[in-house]
Amino acid sequence: MMSKLNDQVPLRHHNTDGKMALAIGGEYVHANVSLMTVASELISWNCDAFSDESEAVAFIRNCLENYDRALHNTAADDRAYPALKAEISSFISNLLSGKKIG
Repeated sequence: MMSKLNDQVPLRHHNTDGKMALAIGGEYVHANVSLMTVASELISWNCDAFSDESEAVAFIRNCLENYDRALHNTAADDRAYPALKAEISSFISNLLSGKKIG
């Protein structure tokens, strides 16, 4: 799931069509992905770890919160796009607040 997001995140600063190589919850456009889109994708995998949507959402929220902490405690590579950390932080914030990634 997150690897699908990762295929787009490093390219957001480039002029692309914004589409990911694989759909998440049926959505190919990175900017349109929401927490519920990710939850829908996770549930579609039919794994026994999540009995309902609320468990999937709680799991994803926990992952995002951990990603955010890691992001703020990790230095970006000098070769990285200068605003990459800020953009990823914005994506995480949007998802956690119920918005689309944007």
